[in-house]
Amino acid sequence: MPSITVIKSISILIASFLIGLGYFYIQSEQSKNTRKKQIEAISSLLINLVIYIWLGKIIVNLPKFINDPLAILAYPSNSSAFYVASLLGLINIIINVRNKKVPLNTYLEAFIPIFIGASLIFEFINYIDNGTTNTLMYLVLLIVIVIVQMIFNEKISIINLNLIIVLIWSVIKLLLAFLYSYTTIFNYIVHPIYFVIIILIALYCFKMKRDVEY
Repeated sequence: MPSITVIKSISILIASFLIGLGYFYIQSEQSKNTRKKQIEAISSLLINLVIYIWLGKIIVNLPKFINDPLAILAYPSNSSAFYVASLLGLINIIINVRNKKVPLNTYLEAFIPIFIGASLIFEFINYIDNGTTNTLMYLVLLIVIVIVQMIFNEKISIINLNLIIVLIWSVIKLLLAFLYSYTTIFNYIVHPIYFVIIILIALYCFKMKRDVEY
């Protein structure tokens, strides 16, 4: 049976993303029908990410899983499982975009504010429960990002704004990783290279958008 700590963490994570979905719905300037389609696409991605994390946990602990599967499934996922889920999630996005099931704009317009909103709620609860200086700095960063989103939401192209936010978020998280020797995403300790990769992906998306415009 999963421990109370695991159940509590999962419950907070689910509640955070539900609030993140609500935050996106409120702040988005898209039509009601478009927002609904975007939320459906992101919800599907989030469900897949949960499955990928469980799959990642099995992959990185395969010998132990074969011997005692319940023991592996009952414990929290580690950073390696998070990396596997991130890679599979990225592949999922690429396949959906190439097969024209979900436009790239949907991910750029919807996933980023949902992620930021969910992160803000999750880190706020985490700070109240077990606050550290690192958590506080990340919480302040998320609050600033939400304020920036609200101020510039109608002044800048939403995709450009979201990509700028991704770059700001990644660079500061990278700095926090060096400053405090570690940094986390939803309590997963993440290596600095992870943020470097995100920066490169964001820059590539900027280039793709510019090439399409020209």
